Amino acid sequence: MKQIEMGEAITGLTTYETANENEGYFHSWGRGGKSFIPVTVFCPQCSKLREHNPKTGKVEMKRNHNADDFCWDIVYDRDEETFGRCNNCGHDMRTVEENTETFRGVGEDHVMEQEWVGEGSYESGYFWLSQEDYQSVFQVVIKAHKQKLNLAPAILVGGSGYILNNQSFLKIVKQKQYKEQDNRMGIPRQCWQSL
Repeated sequence: MKQIEMGEAITGLTTYETANENEGYFHSWGRGGKSFIPVTVFCPQCSKLREHNPKTGKVEMKRNHNADDFCWDIVYDRDEETFGRCNNCGHDMRTVEENTETFRGVGEDHVMEQEWVGEGSYESGYFWLSQEDYQSVFQVVIKAHKQKLNLAPAILVGGSGYILNNQSFLKIVKQKQYKEQDNRMGIPRQCWQSL
Protein backbone atom coordinates (compact mmCIF):
# COMPACT_ATOMS: atom_id res chain seq x y z
CA MET A 1 0.00 0.00 0.00
CA LYS A 2 1.27 3.45 -0.93
CA GLN A 3 0.22 6.82 0.51
CA ILE A 4 -0.74 9.40 -2.14
CA GLU A 5 -0.32 13.05 -1.23
CA MET A 6 -2.46 15.94 -2.43
CA GLY A 7 -1.56 16.86 -6.03
CA GLU A 8 0.01 13.47 -6.77
CA ALA A 9 -1.19 10.63 -8.96
CA ILE A 10 -0.08 7.01 -9.23
CA THR A 11 0.28 4.42 -11.95
CA GLY A 12 1.16 1.01 -10.56
CA LEU A 13 3.62 1.96 -7.81
CA THR A 14 5.03 4.98 -9.63
CA THR A 15 3.86 8.35 -8.33
CA TYR A 16 3.91 11.53 -10.39
CA GLU A 17 2.56 15.07 -10.12
CA THR A 18 -0.73 15.69 -11.86
CA ALA A 19 -0.75 18.03 -14.83
CA ASN A 20 -3.05 21.03 -14.74
CA GLU A 21 -6.21 20.35 -16.67
CA ASN A 22 -7.01 22.76 -19.49
CA GLU A 23 -10.20 24.68 -18.76
CA GLY A 24 -11.21 24.64 -22.41
CA TYR A 25 -10.18 25.51 -25.93
CA PHE A 26 -10.90 28.15 -28.55
CA HIS A 27 -13.15 27.34 -31.47
CA SER A 28 -12.90 29.48 -34.60
CA TRP A 29 -16.04 30.57 -36.39
CA GLY A 30 -16.22 31.95 -39.89
CA ARG A 31 -14.88 35.47 -40.56
CA GLY A 32 -12.45 35.57 -37.67
CA GLY A 33 -14.83 34.89 -34.77
CA LYS A 34 -13.42 32.89 -31.85
CA SER A 35 -15.27 31.45 -28.89
CA PHE A 36 -13.91 29.74 -25.79
CA ILE A 37 -15.47 26.28 -25.25
CA PRO A 38 -15.22 25.04 -21.62
CA VAL A 39 -14.34 21.42 -20.91
CA THR A 40 -14.30 21.63 -17.11
CA VAL A 41 -16.95 22.51 -14.55
CA PHE A 42 -17.79 26.20 -14.15
CA CYS A 43 -20.31 28.06 -12.00
CA PRO A 44 -23.44 28.91 -14.01
CA GLN A 45 -24.32 31.70 -11.55
CA CYS A 46 -21.04 33.65 -11.63
CA SER A 47 -20.13 33.11 -15.27
CA LYS A 48 -20.93 35.95 -17.67
CA LEU A 49 -22.63 33.99 -20.44
CA ARG A 50 -25.33 36.42 -21.57
CA GLU A 51 -25.41 39.94 -22.92
CA HIS A 52 -28.00 42.50 -23.98
CA ASN A 53 -28.58 42.64 -27.73
CA PRO A 54 -29.63 46.20 -28.58
CA LYS A 55 -31.00 45.12 -31.97
CA THR A 56 -33.62 42.80 -30.49
CA GLY A 57 -33.89 44.27 -26.99
CA LYS A 58 -33.33 40.78 -25.56
CA VAL A 59 -30.78 39.31 -23.21
CA GLU A 60 -29.18 36.53 -25.23
CA MET A 61 -26.36 34.03 -24.96
CA LYS A 62 -23.03 35.57 -25.97
CA ARG A 63 -21.90 34.36 -29.35
CA ASN A 64 -18.18 34.60 -28.53
CA HIS A 65 -17.07 33.76 -24.99
CA ASN A 66 -13.63 34.38 -23.52
CA ALA A 67 -12.00 32.19 -20.87
CA ASP A 68 -12.43 34.98 -18.31
CA ASP A 69 -16.21 34.95 -18.85
CA PHE A 70 -16.33 31.70 -16.84
CA CYS A 71 -15.97 31.25 -13.08
CA TRP A 72 -13.81 28.16 -12.46
CA ASP A 73 -13.56 28.49 -8.65
CA ILE A 74 -15.37 25.24 -7.77
CA VAL A 75 -14.55 23.54 -4.46
CA TYR A 76 -15.11 19.85 -3.81
CA ASP A 77 -15.37 18.91 -0.14
CA ARG A 78 -15.91 15.58 1.53
CA ASP A 79 -18.77 17.05 3.55
CA GLU A 80 -22.09 16.12 1.88
CA GLU A 81 -23.56 19.57 2.49
CA THR A 82 -20.89 21.48 0.57
CA PHE A 83 -19.86 18.94 -2.07
CA GLY A 84 -19.28 20.73 -5.38
CA ARG A 85 -19.95 24.40 -4.69
CA CYS A 86 -18.74 27.68 -6.10
CA ASN A 87 -16.10 29.22 -3.86
CA ASN A 88 -17.10 32.66 -5.16
CA CYS A 89 -20.88 32.76 -4.66
CA GLY A 90 -21.57 29.51 -2.77
CA HIS A 91 -23.80 28.05 -5.52
CA ASP A 92 -24.40 24.33 -4.87
CA MET A 93 -23.49 22.57 -8.13
CA ARG A 94 -25.91 19.72 -7.35
CA THR A 95 -28.96 21.96 -7.51
CA VAL A 96 -30.74 22.77 -10.72
CA GLU A 97 -32.49 26.03 -10.10
CA GLU A 98 -35.48 27.03 -12.15
CA ASN A 99 -34.57 30.04 -14.24
CA THR A 100 -37.16 32.74 -13.79
CA GLU A 101 -35.16 35.37 -15.66
CA THR A 102 -36.76 36.44 -18.89
CA PHE A 103 -34.76 36.75 -22.07
CA ARG A 104 -37.58 38.42 -23.96
CA GLY A 105 -37.37 41.86 -25.41
CA VAL A 106 -37.94 44.80 -23.14
CA GLY A 107 -39.67 48.05 -23.95
CA GLU A 108 -43.04 48.71 -25.56
CA ASP A 109 -41.89 47.74 -29.03
CA HIS A 110 -40.71 44.32 -27.82
CA VAL A 111 -43.56 43.25 -25.55
CA MET A 112 -45.06 40.01 -26.86
CA GLU A 113 -48.37 38.98 -25.38
CA GLN A 114 -49.35 35.34 -25.30
CA GLU A 115 -52.73 33.76 -25.83
CA TRP A 116 -53.02 30.37 -24.17
CA VAL A 117 -54.53 27.80 -26.52
CA GLY A 118 -54.09 24.43 -24.81
CA GLU A 119 -51.67 21.65 -23.92
CA GLY A 120 -49.30 19.57 -25.98
CA SER A 121 -46.72 16.83 -25.65
CA TYR A 122 -43.15 16.51 -26.86
CA GLU A 123 -42.07 13.63 -29.06
CA SER A 124 -39.30 13.19 -31.65
CA GLY A 125 -38.47 16.88 -32.03
CA TYR A 126 -42.10 18.06 -32.29
CA PHE A 127 -44.68 19.56 -29.98
CA TRP A 128 -47.87 17.60 -30.69
CA LEU A 129 -51.25 19.29 -30.40
CA SER A 130 -54.81 18.14 -30.90
CA GLN A 131 -56.45 19.24 -34.15
CA GLU A 132 -58.54 21.77 -32.21
CA ASP A 133 -55.52 23.31 -30.44
CA TYR A 134 -53.61 23.42 -33.72
CA GLN A 135 -56.50 25.34 -35.32
CA SER A 136 -56.48 27.75 -32.36
CA VAL A 137 -52.71 28.26 -32.80
CA PHE A 138 -53.23 28.96 -36.48
CA GLN A 139 -56.04 31.46 -35.79
CA VAL A 140 -53.97 33.40 -33.23
CA VAL A 141 -51.00 33.60 -35.64
CA ILE A 142 -53.20 34.80 -38.52
CA LYS A 143 -54.92 37.36 -36.27
CA ALA A 144 -51.56 38.70 -35.07
CA HIS A 145 -50.23 38.82 -38.63
CA LYS A 146 -53.25 40.57 -40.15
CA GLN A 147 -53.72 43.08 -37.34
CA LYS A 148 -49.96 43.59 -36.76
CA LEU A 149 -50.24 42.66 -33.08
CA ASN A 150 -47.45 41.58 -30.73
CA LEU A 151 -49.40 38.43 -29.99
CA ALA A 152 -48.41 34.77 -30.13
CA PRO A 153 -50.05 31.49 -29.08
CA ALA A 154 -48.74 29.72 -25.99
CA ILE A 155 -49.12 26.13 -24.78
CA LEU A 156 -48.24 23.99 -21.81
CA VAL A 157 -45.96 21.00 -22.37
CA GLY A 158 -44.99 18.90 -19.37
CA GLY A 159 -45.99 21.67 -16.97
CA SER A 160 -43.84 24.34 -18.68
CA GLY A 161 -45.08 27.19 -20.84
CA TYR A 162 -43.91 27.76 -24.42
CA ILE A 163 -44.70 30.59 -26.82
CA LEU A 164 -44.68 30.20 -30.58
CA ASN A 165 -42.43 32.24 -32.87
CA ASN A 166 -45.06 33.32 -35.40
CA GLN A 167 -42.65 33.94 -38.28
CA SER A 168 -40.99 30.52 -37.86
CA PHE A 169 -44.41 28.89 -37.73
CA LEU A 170 -45.61 30.58 -40.95
CA LYS A 171 -42.41 29.47 -42.68
CA ILE A 172 -42.95 25.87 -41.46
CA VAL A 173 -46.56 25.93 -42.71
CA LYS A 174 -45.54 27.34 -46.08
CA GLN A 175 -42.86 24.65 -46.50
CA LYS A 176 -45.19 21.97 -45.08
CA GLN A 177 -42.68 20.91 -42.43
CA TYR A 178 -45.34 20.17 -39.82
CA LYS A 179 -46.47 16.60 -39.18
CA GLU A 180 -49.88 14.99 -38.91
CA GLN A 181 -50.29 11.70 -37.06
CA ASP A 182 -53.03 9.96 -35.04
CA ASN A 183 -55.36 12.97 -35.33
CA ARG A 184 -52.61 15.22 -33.90
CA MET A 185 -50.50 17.97 -35.45
CA GLY A 186 -46.76 18.28 -34.81
CA ILE A 187 -45.01 21.65 -34.87
CA PRO A 188 -41.17 21.50 -34.75
CA ARG A 189 -39.71 22.28 -31.31
CA GLN A 190 -37.45 25.01 -32.70
CA CYS A 191 -40.53 27.16 -33.41
CA TRP A 192 -41.20 27.48 -29.66
CA GLN A 193 -39.53 29.50 -26.92
CA SER A 194 -39.67 28.80 -23.18
CA LEU A 195 -41.66 31.23 -21.06
